[in-house]
Amino acid sequence: MRALLFCSFLLACGHSTDSADAAPDVASSDAGRDVAVRDGGPVCAPQCGAAQGCCLVDGAPQCVELRNDDAHCGGCGIQCGLEYGLGEFCERRRCRCGDVEIGCRGDRSSWCCPARRADLHAYCADLERDYTDCGSCGASCDPARADRCEGGRCRCGRSADACDGTRQSTCCPGFAGLGASCVDLDTDREHCGACDVRCPFNERCVAGVCVGVSGGDAGGDGVGTDAGAEGSADAGRPAGDGGA
Repeated sequence: MRALLFCSFLLACGHSTDSADAAPDVASSDAGRDVAVRDGGPVCAPQCGAAQGCCLVDGAPQCVELRNDDAHCGGCGIQCGLEYGLGEFCERRRCRCGDVEIGCRGDRSSWCCPARRADLHAYCADLERDYTDCGSCGASCDPARADRCEGGRCRCGRSADACDGTRQSTCCPGFAGLGASCVDLDTDREHCGACDVRCPFNERCVAGVCVGVSGGDAGGDGVGTDAGAEGSADAGRPAGDGGA
C-alpha cells in the first residue's frame, strides 16, 4: 500500500516537473519569432553622397541625384513628367509644373496639364470641375451641350448628363438667371432660334422664329367682332332716325 502511494506521488511530481519545463521552452520559442527582419532597401557601394539616394535603377541599386532626377525626384520612385501629373521636370527635389515650383499633387483634383499655347506655361488643373479640362487635360465642354463640369463630366444644369448639342437639345441658361437646361430652339419661346432670344407675349416660336398669332386668333379678342357689329347696325338704321 505504501509503495503504491509513493509511486503515485512520484508520477504526480513528474507531471508537474514536465509542465514547468515546457513553459520556458514555449516562451523561448516565441521570443525568437518576435524578432522581425526589416528591409532597409537597396544597398549601394560605395556609399552615396549627401544629396544622393540609393535607388533601384533597372533592377540594380544605384546612387542618383534626388535634386534633378525625373525618375527619382526628392525620393526613390517619385516620377516627374506630364504623364504622371506631378509636374514636367524635377527641380530642387520637386516636380515643377509651369510657374508652380512645388508642382501639383498628381491626383484628379490637381493634375499638371501641358500649356494650351506656345506662349503659355503648364498648369495645375482640377479635372473634376474645370470646364476647359473636364475629365482630362484639354477636354473642354461644348457650350451647346453643357454649362458646367462636375465629377469629370460635362453636364447641363441639374442634369447628370450633357445635352445633344442639336437644335432640339441645346443647353441654355434659365430665364431670370435660373439654372440651365436642355431646350428645343425650334419651339421654346424663351430661347427661340438661339439661347436667350425671347418671343413677345403675343408671339410664339415656330421653327426657331417668333411669329404672331393667326388672323382668326387675332379676332378672338373681340375687338374686330364688336366693330363689325356696330357698323352693320348703323348701316341698317333709317336716315330719318338720325335727324330725330
